[in-house]
Amino acid sequence: MLTIAYSVFQGNVGTAYRQRAQLLVFYFIFVAVGFVLLQEKREERKRQKLIERRELATQQAATVGRSQISR
Repeated sequence: MLTIAYSVFQGNVGTAYRQRAQLLVFYFIFVAVGFVLLQEKREERKRQKLIERRELATQQAATVGRSQISR
């Protein structure tokens, strides 16, 4: 909506370029959303690795426990 309004009032690219400071605020909103999405993705990867490590440690402990019992 805002883009359409600016396109009506800004007749050419030069005028829009000169008034780019007004538009930067709206670009930063999209940048912030992208940044948050990237952070969430990284945190999810870390969480998955931690879960995998715990499962592996549990499996190894169970294997060691079985081998000691069978001796």
